[in-house]
Amino acid sequence: MRFSPSVWRDIERYYLNTWVKFQEFGDRLFYIERVTESEVTGIDQERNEFLLALAEEEPYTLTYVLPHRAVFQYEGNAMLLQRIPARQYKRGLSAENTGIRLVTTTGNLDMRIEYLIAYVNKQNYPSLKDAIFSSNKKRSVALGGRFSFDKVSQSIFLDTRPIARYFRDEKILRVLSLFRNEITEFVAADFFETNYQYVESL
Repeated sequence: MRFSPSVWRDIERYYLNTWVKFQEFGDRLFYIERVTESEVTGIDQERNEFLLALAEEEPYTLTYVLPHRAVFQYEGNAMLLQRIPARQYKRGLSAENTGIRLVTTTGNLDMRIEYLIAYVNKQNYPSLKDAIFSSNKKRSVALGGRFSFDKVSQSIFLDTRPIARYFRDEKILRVLSLFRNEITEFVAADFFETNYQYVESL
């Protein structure tokens, strides 16, 4: 969407009190607190105040697209950002339409800018092999897209559901039969060699 004076009412309706990104500023996040026909004001991700002057001939271009769900790394934990079905008229990111949680627990966390910065920053996801055998202190590891690995239970998660578990001594990956295709494609793409055991429950 282009931010210009002619659509300021739409900007107010869809993006007031939400976090957004603009093409002109890369991955920097902006929280919109006030919209008028001539300007948009609020704070950026570092809590600095900003003012965007609206002009038809030089509109700002919104680049943020609200995701359905995505796994990302924040410090020692894999986290899931997912859309909340209610109140979809808000198109920026806010607690009204987006939930953030640890993949290994239930319940959404308070929305903190630190989580959002971690989400929007480009991440280098480790391989499954690195996640399993790494000696780092992370509790869980985002593996990309919708997959993560929990080091405590040795389980691979799809979103927030454990769908496979690795047994080190036997070098076996026990996989829920229902997710056979998803997990074998993911593991094969990660070049992780293992023996599979397909089961109805973990």
